[in-house]
Amino acid sequence: MSWERIETKVKPIARSGHRMAIWKHFIVLFGGFVDVANYLNDVWLFSFDNYKWEQVEFPPHHQQPSPRSGFSFLPTPDGVVLHGGYYKDYIKGKRPIGIALDDTWFLKMSLERKEIKWEKRKKIGYAPSPSRSGCTMALWPAKGQGVMFGGVSDVDKDEEVLENDEDDGEDEDGQEEEEEDNEGNTDEDFKTSAADVAIVEETPALSKEELLALRARAQDFLGSTKDANRSLEDQLSTPLPGESLATFYARSKDYWAQKAHETSDNRGKLLRRDGFGLAEDRYATYKPILDEVEKILAEAGLDEEEMKRVGGSENAPGSSANRNRR
Repeated sequence: MSWERIETKVKPIARSGHRMAIWKHFIVLFGGFVDVANYLNDVWLFSFDNYKWEQVEFPPHHQQPSPRSGFSFLPTPDGVVLHGGYYKDYIKGKRPIGIALDDTWFLKMSLERKEIKWEKRKKIGYAPSPSRSGCTMALWPAKGQGVMFGGVSDVDKDEEVLENDEDDGEDEDGQEEEEEDNEGNTDEDFKTSAADVAIVEETPALSKEELLALRARAQDFLGSTKDANRSLEDQLSTPLPGESLATFYARSKDYWAQKAHETSDNRGKLLRRDGFGLAEDRYATYKPILDEVEKILAEAGLDEEEMKRVGGSENAPGSSANRNRR
């Protein structure tokens, strides 16, 4: 066995922090950075047939991921899923700020170069949090899902220190940095840490019949939120239009802690964490309906604050507005 260097006239510029994935008989390369101020978002293909590089050119104004490094790049039968990443924002006269990304894209592949295109994926359910780079994803073919683990979430402590500042979670010697423990988190955070597992699915487009069914469920749900005879438990355990996961949990955390206590021996912070997990699952169940309700209200010309009033989230049990009136 021996190495053989492949020389090509056309090739990507030298870079670091990029990612590559195999699709059919191609290597797909995206992104990376050239130096501390130059991040990339170009796409290249390397053919196993002729051992040549070729850059994929997109039409003007084609929507595509912003320049980044340290992202996840997962090959699927139809293309490549991209999630997260990292870049540094440079503003003249100020120190650079490291920013972790949380967007998800799908590079729809084709043997016809002109048909290759980027598609931005909507967040369905509860997306991985906090934003991160350097995470790993693997394909679960039987379920058509990508399984994500780990990563690095940068934290600016002061003007002199930026923790986990490497774009892909590695130090200068290429060794992975050790994750800090989670002791510093407050009991109000309860977001999935960079050591949690998340599943990213390639969301299929809904058929016309499915869209109509979802619209009907959303209309029924919107009507039920105005029902004055709903039980207190139903009001506390159901997210409302315009509510984020954080807002939903904030007004119902005592309820979820009680539900967690019924099946868990944990106490204190661990019990509240269990309760947050229950609230998170509940919110994910309703998220498609909530998104559809927001579309209905937006079509009616309502802004975000009006959506909250119509949906009843301002007057929901445990809401800040309710507490202020007491």
